Amino acid sequence: MDGNARPHQTLAVEELLESEDITRMDWPAYSPDLNPIEYVWDALGRRIAARLHYPENPQQLKQMLIEEWVLLPQEVLHQLVLSMRRRCKAIIACALWAGGIIGPYFFKNDEGHNVTVNDDRYRAMITNFFIPELNNHDVQEPWFQQDGATCHTACATIDLLKDTFGDRLISRFGPVNWLPRSCDLTPLDYFLWGYVKSLVYADKPQTLDHLEENIRRVIADIRPQMLKKVIENWTSRLDYIRASRGRCQKSYLKCNGKRLSFE
Repeated sequence: MDGNARPHQTLAVEELLESEDITRMDWPAYSPDLNPIEYVWDALGRRIAARLHYPENPQQLKQMLIEEWVLLPQEVLHQLVLSMRRRCKAIIACALWAGGIIGPYFFKNDEGHNVTVNDDRYRAMITNFFIPELNNHDVQEPWFQQDGATCHTACATIDLLKDTFGDRLISRFGPVNWLPRSCDLTPLDYFLWGYVKSLVYADKPQTLDHLEENIRRVIADIRPQMLKKVIENWTSRLDYIRASRGRCQKSYLKCNGKRLSFE
């Protein structure tokens, strides 16, 4: 498994994996909750933040990361691997706007078993669930935004979304192009999934039914007032990008309140 970064998707990489008899999984472009390495980065970040001395430059940060990587308990990695089956089975979809949330939608086959998302299943969700639900709400001339996951950007999927939303489609390969990795500008990523996760696992669900029940309950409890603030925050993020013309002059590392700036 890897992300959909461009270096990962080159023909040379594909040929190398095939030559080593390594099967690559079809994977969404941005799915941190389903990618165990993201949790490893989080664990390393916490260990760096807990140090008595903070890194003062990229070289010190690199050395600290190497040291903490060696010290990372194998049990942490073992538990991450064990959790993957549960995470992969709980694939859900939601849509968010200032007035409410459409969803959750759990991807399942005809036998009721949880399945991963491909382009056929994604289009079926759009056609049979999302569009009918959207029509039940008073949303005037809605815009549709999605990330660059492969199932989202298949030609047939883009054609379906263009037929439904016309030029009001924000997507890679859509009328309004969108970067595949832009989580800071996608409300589902910077708000909804993190917020839902923080509450869903509070009672440590042990079964898929319990997990799905928690997800439905948490999402149903989100009030329109909260969503309105989320959208207001989203528009302020877009205003900042427009004002800076997309430029980012500095990047930052923040450890326990101390911010390190790197040009």
